[in-house]
Amino acid sequence: MKDTLQAIIEALCAKERELGLDNRSSWFSAEPADGGSLGVELSRPELLAAVENGLPGFSIVGSAPGLVEMRSASGETALFHLSGSGVDTVLWTVASVADIRREPDHSSELLSQAIMGETMTALERRGDWFRVRMEDDYHGWVRSWHVAETPKAEVERYRSEAGACVGASVGYVRSGPEEDSIPVSDVTA
Repeated sequence: MKDTLQAIIEALCAKERELGLDNRSSWFSAEPADGGSLGVELSRPELLAAVENGLPGFSIVGSAPGLVEMRSASGETALFHLSGSGVDTVLWTVASVADIRREPDHSSELLSQAIMGETMTALERRGDWFRVRMEDDYHGWVRSWHVAETPKAEVERYRSEAGACVGASVGYVRSGPEEDSIPVSDVTA
């Protein structure tokens, strides 16, 4: 199984290079799963499509949306799954600005930031951190208190009904329409 796992990792790394993907825009995890098979999580649909087009030494046993099952020449089974597929929720940024880090640690490199209202696909959860794929396909880790798991339909409804967009560098949402109302949140452009 160790040889098959290594072959999968090498093949996926080669496919990422072919597609021009790197650790900022792609992520995969391959490890032994229940029943002696291998479980492979992928973050990019392009990588899953490349797998469906074939990996050296593997043949496709079956596929479904977001899922491909393959068998090695030695008879080992690997199940490839697109993370976040088939899920009807997204992570909706509820903080004015949410830092996206390389690793799930505050001292880790800052890769990007999400602003209030942007959505992300959850790929993995580790304690208070989510590994995410952002709308611009960047990958990283965000703290759970900066996002809310929200049905996609609710986000789409909100976006279709939104009647304004913040154009200032910084603004405030207030508790009422009066200028002396209590600020309840800041917002950014």
